[in-house]
Amino acid sequence: MARKKALNKDIRVEIKKSLGRYISIFLIVALGVSFFSGLRSTESDMRYTGDAFSDASNLMDIRVISTMGLTDDDVEALSQVEGISGAEPSYMKDAITKQNETDYVVELLSMPEKMNQIQVTEGRLPEKENECLLDNRLKKAFEVKVGDTISFVSGTDTELSEDLTQTSYTVTGFGDSPLFISMERGSSMIGSGQINGFAIVQKDVFTQDYYTQIYLTAADAYDEIAFTDAYTQAVEPVQKRVEALEEERCQARYDEVTKEPRQELNDARKTWQEEKDNADSELDDARAKLDDGWAQLSDAKDQLAEGRKEYEQNYETTVEQLKQQQAQLDAGKAMMSEDQIAQAQGQIDAAYAALDEAKNTLDQSEAQIKENEEELTKQEETYESSKAEAKQKLDDAWKEIEDGQKELDDIKMPTWQVINRESLPGYTDYGSNAERMGAIGTVFPAIFFLVAALVALTAITRMVEEQRTLIGTYKALGYSKAAIAKKYLLYALSATLGGSIVGVLIGEKLFPFIVIVSYRLMYASLLKLVIPYNWHYAILSTALAVFSVTFAAFVACYRELYAQPAVLMRPVAPKPGKRVLLERIGFIWKHLSFSQKNTFRNLFRYKKRLIMTVFGIGCTTGLMVVGFGLKDSIMNIASLQYDNIQLYDAMAALNTDETDKLDDPDKTLNEIMEKESGIETFAKVSMKSMDISSGSNVRTAYTVVCKDAQALESMMVFQSRTTKKTYELTDDGVILTEQMAEALGVGEGDTVSITSGENAPVTAVVAHVMENYLMHYVYMTEGCYEKVFQTEPEYNMYWLKLNKDGRANEDALGQRLMDHDEILTVTYVSTTREMIDGMLSSLYIIVVVLVISASLLAFVVIYNLNNINISERKRELATIKLLGFYDSEVAMYVYRENIWLTLIGAFAGIFIGKVLHGFIIKTVQVNQVMFGLDISVPSYIYSMVLAFIFSMAVNGVMYFQLKKIDMIESLKSVE
Repeated sequence: MARKKALNKDIRVEIKKSLGRYISIFLIVALGVSFFSGLRSTESDMRYTGDAFSDASNLMDIRVISTMGLTDDDVEALSQVEGISGAEPSYMKDAITKQNETDYVVELLSMPEKMNQIQVTEGRLPEKENECLLDNRLKKAFEVKVGDTISFVSGTDTELSEDLTQTSYTVTGFGDSPLFISMERGSSMIGSGQINGFAIVQKDVFTQDYYTQIYLTAADAYDEIAFTDAYTQAVEPVQKRVEALEEERCQARYDEVTKEPRQELNDARKTWQEEKDNADSELDDARAKLDDGWAQLSDAKDQLAEGRKEYEQNYETTVEQLKQQQAQLDAGKAMMSEDQIAQAQGQIDAAYAALDEAKNTLDQSEAQIKENEEELTKQEETYESSKAEAKQKLDDAWKEIEDGQKELDDIKMPTWQVINRESLPGYTDYGSNAERMGAIGTVFPAIFFLVAALVALTAITRMVEEQRTLIGTYKALGYSKAAIAKKYLLYALSATLGGSIVGVLIGEKLFPFIVIVSYRLMYASLLKLVIPYNWHYAILSTALAVFSVTFAAFVACYRELYAQPAVLMRPVAPKPGKRVLLERIGFIWKHLSFSQKNTFRNLFRYKKRLIMTVFGIGCTTGLMVVGFGLKDSIMNIASLQYDNIQLYDAMAALNTDETDKLDDPDKTLNEIMEKESGIETFAKVSMKSMDISSGSNVRTAYTVVCKDAQALESMMVFQSRTTKKTYELTDDGVILTEQMAEALGVGEGDTVSITSGENAPVTAVVAHVMENYLMHYVYMTEGCYEKVFQTEPEYNMYWLKLNKDGRANEDALGQRLMDHDEILTVTYVSTTREMIDGMLSSLYIIVVVLVISASLLAFVVIYNLNNINISERKRELATIKLLGFYDSEVAMYVYRENIWLTLIGAFAGIFIGKVLHGFIIKTVQVNQVMFGLDISVPSYIYSMVLAFIFSMAVNGVMYFQLKKIDMIESLKSVE
């Protein structure tokens, strides 16, 4: 019992006596464990935070958008799909508001009921039709406050009042929507083409009789953590079942939309036929009457002609007879009485009168016939005009029917766009950032932890070796091996376990907090942080630390315990002096001072210390190089991509439905571009997403074809990343981007398969592999495309290179371009660049954390190694002091060695850092983003300077320890 108490007391005394060593082991383990468990936890904590945000706002899992709108029947049908727990329809309309002489595109959203709940940060939600809540992002841009009024216009040829009951709204508050997790708000078909923010209004504001979109939640997805494979697997089968409903519901919607116009067309056809039949009947009756009239007129003419002929034939005979009768009368007047003469003369005159009457009757008949003919002619003209008018009316009516039928035929069968959360602006980026942190947390902390563990292991091993005399004494006093080992095991266990607990408690809260808060610069909606303790990482890191250090103590202790007490109580014989390599180089060695010669001898005499110190400083310097190198690799991506490779400034997507109507699309579109003074050059390209494969490896990439290869080369730089050799596009093969080529395992001269949609795959030869950092691309000439696909490319975009004026007025330029029906959207590289810079700027603080952590490790490592060095050489240093060296000279005796070791270690760290940096970059980069592999010269310099600063700081701390070395006690310690 007494022995046990004495041993326990000795353990406590040992900790107090070697408190510096104990604390250094404690700190270095705490650093290693905190960094390991903290960064390892960051990925899951980012997912937990994003999931909590999604759950709190009841963020939708699936969104359905239709080209013809959606109805209550669609809502009902979708709610019945297996696995759907909720369905909520919504309205949306893009509009423009002018604020501070600038046009802003705002997405007006109907106020959600249960899903996608708004986080109100100021004020309240709208309660009336003339009220709205604005996006927090617009508060500063608009310089508006609660109670102000803002007005909107449509930004198109139609009035906004046709779709909304209100165009002016009173601002009731500001907030965030879970539909926009990042600062990105998506694209629009009006204004500049980019949405600047959203506004929430009452549902009753929207006048359309259909919904814009329907949000759905999956029953099994709520319990899964967002941004994980488990969540994706919970949503995917439900999404497929929703997609399976598309054909049926789209047909129903098509029938519903076309039912009324189709019925109207049928009714119009029926009415047209009835009117045609009536018109034909009336015209036929009129024709019959006219024909009868013309027939009667013809008969009358015939009768008149016969009567006149008969009259003319009888006229001369009758006149001759009458003349004879008159002559006879004149000759026989003497023989006749006056009555007889008068009677005879009356008969002759009556005959003449009868002739005149017959002639007058014929003339009157002729006049009547002429009058009737004129009347019939007028009626004929009236008939023809009526017939033509009826025909014109019928033709016009039929044309309207045909136009209506064409419009009906032009109504295409609607399609659904069934998308999930990945379509939300910034959502996928957040998941990718969490993935990047997971990749960084896999490699960097492991190396960090390894260095910390090795140094701690060295410290505890050296402690056991230093106390071999005491171990021999214990053995001589009869203590068992287990009892003696207990002291050192408990020493190591208490330091490592305590450091591990502190490291876990601090690291798993601090590092995720710093990282997530850094990302909140870009994801401002993440107001609530969820940072639980991840016990599996805590247990793993603690177990590794405890095992490595205590096992080292166990091995070192038992190695000594197997020796005899008499051997242990005697000091280890000093290592024999040897000539170092430098001594064999006479012209250098002769010019070195005594102190310098002694320094080099000591460096190479203690090879284990040399290797361990160089390794420790080299690894910590290498970690700092990696930290600074990550900054170089990450922060310069946008600059490398858009300053050195892709030189165009904007992309104008074409509305192919409109361009197909043009007689000469190229001429019209080129004229549009040439009229804009802000456009320096332009190139018409075909840009489509296709699957590129080689063996079992598949990547999705944009296939880019330019109508004018020379114009494309003015927009792009095709070059090798390593040699900077430039390439030219030819018809002989395609140019692949570097990351995709590496993923597919192909190089120059190899072949790849290209699959477009459901078409059969085609084969293309890889002509070159080019430098590229963002997305995957396959570049080819028009001739190469036609050779590979056996068809002509469909050009759907213009790449624009802007001049200084164009870049200064991008929004106005984009709005003018989108005023043309042929231009669908305009996307600016500057917007993409800002988004990427914003995303990567969040990583800057993470890089700072890595550098600071590596710096702290470097300080503790250098301190620990120097502490071990001094502890091992106390007798040697005491002897030097006994020889009359001043404290400063003794310090310089040690400092010179430290400086040389730091210098060697720092240079070694450059090479270690370069290798680690390349490995980490390859590990952490995700699909479609390739980080740069170059480290700038200042990054190397900063790392080396920091290593020397920490070395000098440790030297300063060690000075007081050197000063306290007691010459007599140190020299007597062996006895």
